[in-house]
Amino acid sequence: MVTTATFGTGIVNGFALALVSLGFTLVYRATGVVNFANGSQMVLGGYVAWELGSHGFPAWVVLLGAVVAGVASGVVVDQLALRPLRGASLLAQIIVLIAVTEVASALFLSSFGAEAKTMTPYAGRSPIVPGLGWSAMDVVLMVVSLVLVAGLTLVLRGTSAGLRMRLVASNRLGATVVGVNPARVSTLAWCVGGGLAALSGALIFPTYLLSPDLGQQYTFDSFAAVVLGGFGSLPGAAVGGVLIGVVQAVVSGAIGASYSAFVSLGVMLVILLTRPTGLFGARA
Repeated sequence: MVTTATFGTGIVNGFALALVSLGFTLVYRATGVVNFANGSQMVLGGYVAWELGSHGFPAWVVLLGAVVAGVASGVVVDQLALRPLRGASLLAQIIVLIAVTEVASALFLSSFGAEAKTMTPYAGRSPIVPGLGWSAMDVVLMVVSLVLVAGLTLVLRGTSAGLRMRLVASNRLGATVVGVNPARVSTLAWCVGGGLAALSGALIFPTYLLSPDLGQQYTFDSFAAVVLGGFGSLPGAAVGGVLIGVVQAVVSGAIGASYSAFVSLGVMLVILLTRPTGLFGARA
């Protein structure tokens, strides 16, 4: 059954997905690499937040710890997994990142067990918005997503760091010629992307149960959101995430939750057949 609360749930889930997609998009925008380790970095942030929260640390320390862990994971992926593959094919890089995801899932499983974890909430869980059923935690999640989309868009479009990222992604050799260090830009992008992914995990998983294999589903859904919005577009990733979240909630309410898992695949197929550049991507 589809109600107003169904749309409310879908919007919150969509903003959560949008938040996950930001790190995905930023790394692609800066390096041209599709970060299939994004979901694992998100789960890492969730587990760090869970560990810190279970020891009674305040919310700001929990979130900061998750971000630091995500930044560190970005350095590891960039330096250890991808640096040896500089100049390799896109397929080779994707395979390595998928392998990183599998290794990370195994490490999470061995370190924290298969049992789902319940995280300490950083805000109230009781509904405060009638009809839509949004809690204070839902509102915080959506506001943070909007602020990050706006802030990162301004950084990429209006700062020298953003210009260097875009230059490296479009022409690595040309960037070197004009004095930009592509290796440093790549590391910076992976650090920021990892921090964003981990922050999204720390913000999202207090609402949902945390388990080692959730990263794969969020990676797939965020990839679908980026495809829908247009690769390289931060606003597009946010809009794509919200649209997929709402459609998944409506499908779940109308015909059953088991069918909502096919929404991301269906959306990707439709958008690739009708507008391969996505809603906000520039046509060739």
